[in-house]
Amino acid sequence: MDYEQSDEMKALYMTIKHSVFKCDAIHHSDRGLQCCSEVYQDELFKERIKPSMTDITVIKTPE
Repeated sequence: MDYEQSDEMKALYMTIKHSVFKCDAIHHSDRGLQCCSEVYQDELFKERIKPSMTDITVIKTPE
């Protein structure tokens, strides 16, 4: 599956484009496949958004 064109990625890109974070952002998910994908995690990391997932170790954390 091409995750860069998935509905989840489009929603993430739209949220990032139209948001101004006043503090560190945290993105919580239920470990859905799309949210665990490397493409999705890389985008969160690039935008300095800390991933939070139910019952899973964080894949990447912005410094």
